[in-house]
Amino acid sequence: MAEQEMDKVSIEKALEGKGDFVKMDYLQKFLSKAKSLEMRKFILLKLCDIYESKGMLNEAARMCDAASHISLKDSEKIALHVRETGLYIKSGSFEHGDLAFKKALSFATEKEKVDIKKSLKDFYFKQGDAFEKSQRRSNAIKLYEKMQTIPLEEVEKSQVKERLMNLYEKTGRLKDYFAMKGKSNSNY
Repeated sequence: MAEQEMDKVSIEKALEGKGDFVKMDYLQKFLSKAKSLEMRKFILLKLCDIYESKGMLNEAARMCDAASHISLKDSEKIALHVRETGLYIKSGSFEHGDLAFKKALSFATEKEKVDIKKSLKDFYFKQGDAFEKSQRRSNAIKLYEKMQTIPLEEVEKSQVKERLMNLYEKTGRLKDYFAMKGKSNSNY
């Protein structure tokens, strides 16, 4: 596709009927030729969607981060970093998720920070449920252990603790189970 022809419609047309991996290849080539920031962002977000649909969550998160760097509006940067955070949490890359979360907060107003923090907790709880439903207990344990390090309300703390104890018991981590149970009994 010639440089001057490159627009959203022509890119969509070029991708039509292609498999996801071919689309990824085409989009990478288009990305190297794109000159405008808006075109680059469009291509990066298309790549993000494809990577996410293929379960390549870390790659999808990197595309969100790259798109945020060329976004001009703070609200777009926040939304992209929040999406990046969710993708990293989904992939189990909690350290990267923390960094993306901090980037989102850096562009936010005080009111937006409250919403972002709430969305972080929602990501964690939703992903914990998904790990448990798919019997990925060790991933769920790591996620809930990570959740114990973030600010939670008392109700949320007890939910995390209950889920962790249940998972410890199911996975045979009885030492951890009784250690956690002992902590709850010491409160009485």
